[in-house]
Amino acid sequence: MEGVKTSHVNSKKSSKMLGGIVLLALMDITAAADNYCLKIKTSDHTDAAGKVVIKVQIKGADALEELTDGTTQYVGGADVVNTCWANKVEYVLVKSLSATDGWFGFFDYGWDGASGAIDKKLKCVDKCTGDEGYETVNHLYAANKNWGDSDKTGITICTKDECKLEPPMEPTTAAPTTAAPTTAAPTTA
Repeated sequence: MEGVKTSHVNSKKSSKMLGGIVLLALMDITAAADNYCLKIKTSDHTDAAGKVVIKVQIKGADALEELTDGTTQYVGGADVVNTCWANKVEYVLVKSLSATDGWFGFFDYGWDGASGAIDKKLKCVDKCTGDEGYETVNHLYAANKNWGDSDKTGITICTKDECKLEPPMEPTTAAPTTAAPTTAAPTTA
């Protein structure tokens, strides 16, 4: 009977160890997921095609990551960037190098992975212009020239300088809190 009891105890220890290993593996997979996604697309507008330089700073990275170098001509409707990272995008830098050929397009961001909603708008925090509300990037025009007198409604304009865009704050989910039980101090009569 002694052998059966020892075998049963060893079996319990092994299953606990295996469960711990599986849990660690799942945690590691979750940590490595590419949850922070950026999509940039050229508008279908007739004058949207152009060249654009796009760089991103990823949280924890030592250097900017260059996504486009300004040499590719992106036609109307073309995907410029469709990338996800394991760490949060801190900011995006945008610039056009061409004095004659601007670029016009859309920027979207998400933190639920490639299969989640990538529909949050970035905010211009440096070197952008436009009419009221231009800070929220719905459509962005990048060119190394002035916009001109055309309607600027709903357009963020990035001319001559490198513009800096930041993603929105990720919502936080606070764990529910409960008050610790209190005990009344004993009274003496």
